[in-house]
Amino acid sequence: MLIYLLTFLVCVYLDQVLDNKYLFLRQIFLFYLYIFFCFGYTVGTDWRFYENLYNSGSDKFLLNSPIDQGFYYFIYFSRKIIPDFWLFIGLVKSLYLYSLIRIVKIFSSKIFTIIAILMNFQLLFMLVDNPFRFMCGSIFLLFATPYLINRNFIKYYLLSILAISFHYTLVIPVLSSLLVGFRNNTIFKNNYIYIVIYIFASFVSLFPIFIILIREYLAQIIPLLSNKLLDSYTIESNTSNFTIGSLIKLLFFILLIFKRHLFDRIHYGQFLFFMSFLYLTFSRAFMSLPTGFRFSIYFSLFFCIALYFIFINSKFYLKSAIVILIIISMSRELYSSYHFIPYTNSIYYIVFDNHLPYNYRDKFNKNEFNIRTGGVVDEKEYIIP
Repeated sequence: MLIYLLTFLVCVYLDQVLDNKYLFLRQIFLFYLYIFFCFGYTVGTDWRFYENLYNSGSDKFLLNSPIDQGFYYFIYFSRKIIPDFWLFIGLVKSLYLYSLIRIVKIFSSKIFTIIAILMNFQLLFMLVDNPFRFMCGSIFLLFATPYLINRNFIKYYLLSILAISFHYTLVIPVLSSLLVGFRNNTIFKNNYIYIVIYIFASFVSLFPIFIILIREYLAQIIPLLSNKLLDSYTIESNTSNFTIGSLIKLLFFILLIFKRHLFDRIHYGQFLFFMSFLYLTFSRAFMSLPTGFRFSIYFSLFFCIALYFIFINSKFYLKSAIVILIIISMSRELYSSYHFIPYTNSIYYIVFDNHLPYNYRDKFNKNEFNIRTGGVVDEKEYIIP
């Protein structure tokens, strides 16, 4: 766990002490971040399925998948060009990180502090745990984002269609982005409107019947969307509303509302504020879906950038509180599963073309988790067509 926390702290520290005169040192550290985030080895979960699919999946299945055809065509052509799955996945992750940094630079040149914040809110999940198919689709959405920021909605949605062809759940952030066009309406000038909407989202998460009713309504007007999207995300009555993570997000929502005036002085500031609000609201509303947080992942980028501006414009005690809250949230996530600890890297095995046996890699982090916690990891069987 230490390597994650040190990477977080160094990211925060570098932006405070190294300005652009130390460009070489900043580039060296940025190179480290690409290696660290994009070339994990036994960490994560879904790589087991995708490695087997990449190496053993039939061409017939890849070319005739009933959903997410863009992704399976991508796998079909990529494996003919890049034989090593781990080189392939590392390069695709690097493209995701590049597309993320490209958006960050639109708002600030101080990318490392924002990357540190992103570690907790999306980078650990997207690049280390790595829902690979979802990440691939998100790359197109990130490359489309400058068009959204500049209100070129036609180009944004043309690229977004490619994103949805890789992972159908991305239809949620794509359609939700339509709301950006209404952010300058008079009704959204009042903070009370945001508070009321957030409270309503909290009720939705407390009472999953709201999501069930929405799903039934969608089933009547768009049956395909309901069957493929919402039915894939089981609704549970859970206690996620009362976790440390949900409390931290509530505190960040309050902070965002109180610091709203800051965004009047920032280029694209109101865009940042509105997208941050969508992130906090969506992540709250979809708490009753165990993997519903994916619907808000795209918006988390803008929340992290907004939180950075709040951070640099705050007094020392508030800066310290933000750092402590992020460390608490991140440490809890790191320790509670086998997805992140121990950290291993694939670069050595790619360079020397000498990968460890699949069975060893499959069980390595799970066994370490069992030793560390005494818990038992549920084994998942991956059936490759």
